[in-house]
Order: sequence, then structure tokens, then C-alpha cells
Amino acid sequence: MIVYGATALGQFIINRLIISMFFNPILNFVDLLSVMNVSLFTLTHKQFGYYAHGKSVHGRADTDMLDLQNCLRREANGQTGTRGLEPGQDITTFEIKVTTEFRQYYDTFYRAAMVGNTMGAGNEDEHNKSQVESYRRLNTFLQKFFMHGLPSLKMQFNSKGLIEKFLDIEFSTQPQPVVSDLYRDQRGETIGNALFYGNESHLVVFEILAFVVFDIAFTSFILSAVITYVLSQIIRFLRQTLARRNLSSRTMIDKRFLV
Repeated sequence: MIVYGATALGQFIINRLIISMFFNPILNFVDLLSVMNVSLFTLTHKQFGYYAHGKSVHGRADTDMLDLQNCLRREANGQTGTRGLEPGQDITTFEIKVTTEFRQYYDTFYRAAMVGNTMGAGNEDEHNKSQVESYRRLNTFLQKFFMHGLPSLKMQFNSKGLIEKFLDIEFSTQPQPVVSDLYRDQRGETIGNALFYGNESHLVVFEILAFVVFDIAFTSFILSAVITYVLSQIIRFLRQTLARRNLSSRTMIDKRFLV
């Protein structure tokens, strides 16, 4: 147990202090979204989630490699606008706490999209058309919301205080907020909480607890370690196999396009 804890702590320190300085998959992913002109919105809870603003400052993403390099060079030289959702800001990732009204609107559009996605194949052309239209309405709704285009659904930008960051909570003076809050993510990594990659600490705690339980049950360090390892691999396998299916269903993107 001590060896495992020391190894996990060592990996965390090396990853945070060394590897992440040169290669950070989360930041690279967010950067790729901006280059691709794709924004990401995900709700991990009923009224809480994450948003990565991926609007390209170049106005286009469908281009050749030479033009892309020129666009990135102009951005590096400060000859373009900023990537941030707020004018003049570079912050592109946020934690978002939405209102009940927003969630009701979102559920309405999302259910319509899901119905179009699961319709029978009686007429394939009509099915595809209905699915695309439902997705377009949902996408338009989200675009208008984040661009302040919905007067009935307002949002505001905030920054978490020290206690809020430490406790990972959001304080509110209203029991039923009427304005959605976008909390700025200065580090750009909180969206990793919605990914398997960003939950290493939870997985470590789970494996330690599993090892302790098995050790109490079988009174054997070796057997407990083997069972914990097998259990960890099973979880990893299920994540890999089910993630594509879930991502395809939730985003309405054919799984054949997922790599």
C-alpha cells in the first residue's frame, strides 16, 4: 500500500511539474477546438457542466495546411482577435451553472433531437432530414445562448473565490438563480473533469479502497493486488468500449466518424 501510494504520488508530481509543462493533453485538446472552429458544451450534472469556446479567430477552419500555418502565424504575431468568449480576453474554458429555465429549454430541444435520432428506418431520407434539422435547432439554440442572443436566458461571467476553488463549489445568494453563471477557468484544465483523463485522483482513491476491502476479505496482499489490478483493467476496458457508443449517441455523430 505504501509503495502504491508513493508511486501514485510520484507519477502525479512528475506529470504536474514536468510533463504538463511540455505536453498537456487537455490544453492541446482545447487549442485544437479553437483551430477547428468547434465549441464544446457538456453537462455533467443537471445544472452544472463545462464549456470550451472554440470559435476560430480566423473566421474559417476548412482550409489547406499552408493557409492554416499563415493563420496561426498571424495569431502568434497578434494580428488577429482573441480566442476568448469575452471581448479582449483569451479565456476559452468555463465552468457553467445554468438556470432551471435554461435546462427546460435544453431538454426540449435535446429530446426532439433524440427522437429524430432513434426513429425507425421506414424512410431513410426523411429520417436523416429530421435528425439533421433537430440537431440544427439544438445547435442554434446553444449558439444564441452563448452569444447573448436569447433575451429570456441571460448569463454572466464570474470568477470563483479562493474558498469556492478549494471546496469545488459555487456560492449563490439566490435559491433559484435567474441568470446562468460562467466561471472563468484561468488554467484551462477544468474541462478535463468531464473526461476519463482528468479523474486520476478519483481512480487512485478507488483502487486504494478496493485494495483495502479485498485485503480485509482475503488477508492476502498479493491476491488483493491482483484483484484490484484486474478490476481496474475491466473498468478501463468498459470505458473504452462504451465511450464511443455514448459519445455517438449524445452528440448525434455517427460512431464511424469517431477515431
